[in-house]
Amino acid sequence: MRLFSILLLGLLVFQARAQEPEAVIPFDIINGHMYIDVQVNDSEPLHFVFDTGAAANLISEQAASSLGLEASGSRNVQGASGSTNIKSTLVKSVNLQGVIFKNADFLVLDINHLSDEDHPLSGIIGAEVLNRFIVEIDYDKSEIILFNRKGFEVPEGWTKQSFSLRPFGVPVISATITLPSGEKLTGPYLVDTGAATTVKFNTPFVNENELIESLGEHYSYTSRALNNEATDEVSKLPAYEVFGQTFTDFAVRLSQVKRGVSSYGQVDGILGIDILKRFNTIYDYYRQTMYIKPNTLFGEVFRLNHDGLQIRKGKGVFTVKKVHSGSAGDLAGIKTGDQITALDGKSNFSRPEFHRYIQMAGKPVTISLKRDGKALKLKLKPKAML
Repeated sequence: MRLFSILLLGLLVFQARAQEPEAVIPFDIINGHMYIDVQVNDSEPLHFVFDTGAAANLISEQAASSLGLEASGSRNVQGASGSTNIKSTLVKSVNLQGVIFKNADFLVLDINHLSDEDHPLSGIIGAEVLNRFIVEIDYDKSEIILFNRKGFEVPEGWTKQSFSLRPFGVPVISATITLPSGEKLTGPYLVDTGAATTVKFNTPFVNENELIESLGEHYSYTSRALNNEATDEVSKLPAYEVFGQTFTDFAVRLSQVKRGVSSYGQVDGILGIDILKRFNTIYDYYRQTMYIKPNTLFGEVFRLNHDGLQIRKGKGVFTVKKVHSGSAGDLAGIKTGDQITALDGKSNFSRPEFHRYIQMAGKPVTISLKRDGKALKLKLKPKAML
């Protein structure tokens, strides 16, 4: 009996050690992206985005230059909105909280448009990590946890979800949408934590099902991915079912691009972080399996645009890049090129905080801005665009 107890204790200790993480990587969700710290060639920590949609590593031109990385080749890469030819370089070491990758290939690209002065961005990493480890993303604790595949056991209380890595090397799962008519459409979606959206539907799926017409009210939104700029339509979807859960009445993006992944018919669309963050997730690329568990963010209200402004921060002010026609910003008299310096006399907002402040104000907001060198104050009355 004592021998059996000792053997059982030894087994339990072995199992506990087998599930001890190789690394725990803190992250922050900023501007719809998961920011982590990465050391490249023994550098100081650099801000990278962790992205399940990134089949290749990427480092910014500025970071590559500061580290003395020289281009060793080039590759043609398919982004969401088109293809582009990108320089590549060899990085001797990549360090993620003690997990080190040797001689890793990186694409070198200007990604300044993905960051702002509050949150500089030096690179993107995803498949390099996901292909080597069991990866748990715990949105409750804001941690990415890396486990050795050997001996890993899935904790209790998680729901199993199979996926495919074809055709893009990114997880593809099945989901179902409900149209205003009540018709349900089930199809494949890319799982992309790097997509700062709820769901983005691919152009063939949008056109074949006449989504722009059937979903009704919509507005245009311009964004940039890699070297390509694209304009999508934004509308409301009645319902979207994924991972056994249903989300209702939230904004989605409808692609109209003719190049890139969003123009392909192999998948119906891209599932982005605004839904994915509501589930703690374990990814096992080797077995093409993921495990899902709703978390404390599950019931978070989906945010709609209440100001109608596309802005970019620089030198402490927000420059207005676009004002949507008929929006709150348009009705307030804000124009493209205006430099917004304060909201209700308050400054030092980040971009997400700017939009959130206006959405949550519940009353008109005083916008302080500069236009052609003149200081102006305008009243903006928050109004949902959909």
